[in-house]
Amino acid sequence: MTWSTSQVGAVPTVAAAHQDSRIRTIAKVVLAFVGMSLFTPAEAAPGDHIRAGDVTVIPSIALGLQYHTNIYRSEVVSTPAADLNVTPGVSATAAGDDHEFSANGEWTLQKYFFVGDNGLNTTLTSGQRLSNLDRIDQFHVGAGADLFKLNKVGLRLSDDLTQRNWVIDSPSANVPYTSQLRNAFSMGLRANPGPALELVPGFGWTYDLYRKPDFSTETVDDTRRLNGRNTFGPKLDAKWAFLPRTALVAHLTYEHNDWNNNTIQSVAGGEVGSQLDIPNSDFVRGLAGIDGRFTEKLFLQAMLGYGVGIFSPGSVDSPEDLDTISVNIGGLDGLLVKAQVKYQLTPKTEATQGSAVSVGYVKDFRSSFFTNYVAMNQVFAQFKGQFDQFEPSLRYELRFEDYEGEVSRNDIVNRLVGGVAWNAADYASVSGNLSWQQRASSLDNVEYDAVGLGIVAKFKY
Repeated sequence: MTWSTSQVGAVPTVAAAHQDSRIRTIAKVVLAFVGMSLFTPAEAAPGDHIRAGDVTVIPSIALGLQYHTNIYRSEVVSTPAADLNVTPGVSATAAGDDHEFSANGEWTLQKYFFVGDNGLNTTLTSGQRLSNLDRIDQFHVGAGADLFKLNKVGLRLSDDLTQRNWVIDSPSANVPYTSQLRNAFSMGLRANPGPALELVPGFGWTYDLYRKPDFSTETVDDTRRLNGRNTFGPKLDAKWAFLPRTALVAHLTYEHNDWNNNTIQSVAGGEVGSQLDIPNSDFVRGLAGIDGRFTEKLFLQAMLGYGVGIFSPGSVDSPEDLDTISVNIGGLDGLLVKAQVKYQLTPKTEATQGSAVSVGYVKDFRSSFFTNYVAMNQVFAQFKGQFDQFEPSLRYELRFEDYEGEVSRNDIVNRLVGGVAWNAADYASVSGNLSWQQRASSLDNVEYDAVGLGIVAKFKY
C-alpha cells in the first residue's frame, strides 16, 4: 500500500489518487454486496444460486428429524426423545481480484414431539418437559474480509457470533440446558516480505456468555446468566512455502482471560459446594511444524509446541481454597501437539471431493467456565468418500480430558459417527447419520452413554 506524503493544501500526488481509487473500488464492492437485490437484477434456477456481478448468494433450508436414546445424558435413567428441526440459512460472497468479502448465517429451531418417562423422578408432565426441551435460540452468524490480496501488505478481518446449548441431567428443570453465547473477532495484517514468506501479526478478542439451567425450585432467580469472559491478546502466524504445496508454519499467541465474576454459585452440586472460584489467567502458546502435500496422495501435518497458563488468585475475593485455584498450566499439560496424516484414495475433481482416510492426534489445553482449565488429548480416525451421488463417512475419536482447579476430575470421551449423504441434485441432498457418545468420569454425576439417529433433507437455491 502506498501513502501520499503531500502536505495539507498541496496538489494531490499520483499515489494519493491511486489510494483514492482503491478506496472507491472497495466501497463499490461493499455497496454491491449489501444492496445487490435492490440495484442489480439477478436471475437463477435451483442450484445456480443468486448471482449479481461478483456477488453470489446461496439461500438454503434444512429439515431434520432426530432421535435420542438418552436426552438428559443421565448415568442412571436413559430417557428417549425425538425432535423435528428446521434450519434456514444463507451465505454470500463478493469477490474481486484484490478484495473478497463473505457472510453467512443459519438459525436452528427445534420442536420435540416425543419424550419418554422411564420412571423419572420429576413432578413435570411429559407435555411440560417437551416444552422445556424446545429451542429457538441456536444460531450462527459470521462475516469476513480479505483486503488488498495482490499487495505485499493486506488486511484480514473476521467475526463470528454463535449460540449453543447442552442438555443437562435434570428433567425437572424449566430450562434443562447450559448455554454459551460466543462472539469471536480476529484482525490480522498480512505481509509478504518474499514470494514464499507470509507473516500475519494480529489481534483476537472473544466474548463468552455462559447461562445456567433454570430449575423449577429457583423461584427467586429470574435470570439464567452464570458468568461472562473476555479473552483478548496479540497473535502471530507465519508461513514459509518452501515447496509449491508444502510449508513450514508457526503460531504464537498470548491471551488474557478476564471473568466478569470470579465467584459463582455451583450448579453441579456434589463435593464442589455452593461456591466456585474462577480466577483470571494469562495463556501463552507457541506451535511450529510442517503442513502440506508430499505426494499426489499423501498429506501431512506435524506441529509441536509448548504453552503455559498463569492463574491469578488475587482476582478472587476471599477464595475458599487458595491452593486449588493457584494451579497453573505447565509440565506435560503445557506440551502442544497437532499431527494428522491424510491419504487420498481417489483424486479430487472439479465436481467431486474424492475419497480419503485420515488419522490424527491433538494435545492442547483451554480455559473452563467451572474450573481453572482442561488439558485434552485426542486421537481420531475418519473416512470421507464420494461415489457417484453418494457420500459415505465414518469418524471415531477418543478424548482424554483432565480438569484442574477447584473442580478436579478426569474424563474419557468416546464418539463414533457414521453416515451417508445422497446428492439427488445440485440443489437437494438427503443424509442420514448414526452416532454413539460415551463419557466416563471420576465424578459419577457427569457420566452418560447415548445413541443418536438422524435424517436431514437440505435444499439450496
